[in-house]
Amino acid sequence: MKIDFEKIEEIYGSSVIDEMKNSLNDILENIKYLKYLKINDIEDVFERYPLIFICNEKEFKNKINKLILKIGINYIDILDNDMELWEELM
Repeated sequence: MKIDFEKIEEIYGSSVIDEMKNSLNDILENIKYLKYLKINDIEDVFERYPLIFICNEKEFKNKINKLILKIGINYIDILDNDMELWEELM
């Protein structure tokens, strides 16, 4: 995975980068969960919505699972076609 942290800092500021450093283990676990769910283009999701990932693993899984329940079993295709759905998790 290649993340453009300069882009994230430009959009969200250095305070978000600092939060990310402090939450690195949680962020890695949250990314692993998206991989487990076979979510496509995790890099793009991460760069667009980094704040989603800055929470503990349990909270993150809860948010993701609620979103999946809301949009249904075709969640992968739906999330690929409508990135704005990720905003609901912020």
